[in-house]
Amino acid sequence: MKKNVANQVVSAHLINKTDGSDVTSGTTTVYVTIDGGTQGTGSGTVTHKGNGEWVYQPTQSETNGDHIIFTFVNSNAISVGVQVYTDYPQTGDAYAIVSNATYGNSALNDDVDTLLSRLTSTRAGYLDNLPNLDTSISSRAPASTALSNTVWTDTKAGYLDASISSRSTLTAQQVWEYTTRTLTSFGSLVSDIFDYAVEGSLKLVHVLRIMLSALALKSSGGGTNTIYFRNVADDKNRISATVDGNGNRTSVTLDGT
Repeated sequence: MKKNVANQVVSAHLINKTDGSDVTSGTTTVYVTIDGGTQGTGSGTVTHKGNGEWVYQPTQSETNGDHIIFTFVNSNAISVGVQVYTDYPQTGDAYAIVSNATYGNSALNDDVDTLLSRLTSTRAGYLDNLPNLDTSISSRAPASTALSNTVWTDTKAGYLDASISSRSTLTAQQVWEYTTRTLTSFGSLVSDIFDYAVEGSLKLVHVLRIMLSALALKSSGGGTNTIYFRNVADDKNRISATVDGNGNRTSVTLDGT
């Protein structure tokens, strides 16, 4: 059932409370309870469809909830409650049909025709020349046809063809040992990362220890109001959590040291 949408139905099968036969007559009233609120008499329409099946069409406002219970009551029948969890209407539920003149096939066909009419033979030739983009660049433009004769010269263009005749001969180790470098040692860099404060006073190394405790190490207090998660050495609590009857944490003490 979609939330807050009119013209929907819900049904229930009513049987006689005495002999179990189908209840096909009498007055059936449907009571509506929305999201655990006060139960009220339904304002929609109740109809017997046959063989004991009774259908109720609620009003739009009676569908405006996440959890709705429709209770079918007939003096001759065993009452039946039907629970419904609603969802939201999808955007596509209101899309126009494909053949719609504005959005459908006809409109798309007109757009394609327009594009084809603009594709002249000259423009089509441009498309035929696209493979030339893969052609190797075997020559450069001479100065006479360059972008700017006053700036672009053959001499300057020659630089593009010049081989790279020299390059650094230093090894990676020699670069690392260069005396003027300012990069700190790798070990110190790792230490700085683990010492970074992730949230408040909790550093990354603390967070990792707490995560390990919660995911893989010993715990105690399950089923009580206080749960503990231990460290690897089993000599301290990494996590001390106070929970309510539903298991929700109401207080947490962390120790990542």
